Amino acid sequence: MPNHFHFLIRINSISNISLRLVQEQQTSKSVLFTENKISYNDFLEDQFKRLFSSYALAFNKQENRTGSLFQKRFKRVSVNTESKLWHLLAYIHHNPIHHGFTKDFLTWKYSSYAALVSTKSTLLSRTKVLEWFHEDLNQSVKAFKEYHRTFKLDNGIDYLE
Repeated sequence: MPNHFHFLIRINSISNISLRLVQEQQTSKSVLFTENKISYNDFLEDQFKRLFSSYALAFNKQENRTGSLFQKRFKRVSVNTESKLWHLLAYIHHNPIHHGFTKDFLTWKYSSYAALVSTKSTLLSRTKVLEWFHEDLNQSVKAFKEYHRTFKLDNGIDYLE
């Protein structure tokens, strides 16, 4: 969307291999994390701040501009139930309707929805996402589409608050 975006990201648990990569970063937060002085959550928040900051710097350089690119600090929520996961995924796909950018989420070209129901090659973890809806891939696509078809953005649940 022109004024904001949503990511649904699965964060892996820390492993010995990735812990070595964290140690090699030698940022203030990576050092604190490897010394058990901050939580994994705090370390991840710093990683996302770095991602958005790097993106803003690169964008400003490319567009020959200066100043802030993002207006507000990013928000994040933990997903710890299947129903919340389903809701957030459909919320993201329906969000352009809510903001008046389109009347039908199926036609919004910047959505991952089409890539998830397609058989074309994608960098998305299509099978993992669809398996949230049913273990059989054919059934999962049907369940995924049906959930999105009947989803109501204003159902009273606001997981983003």
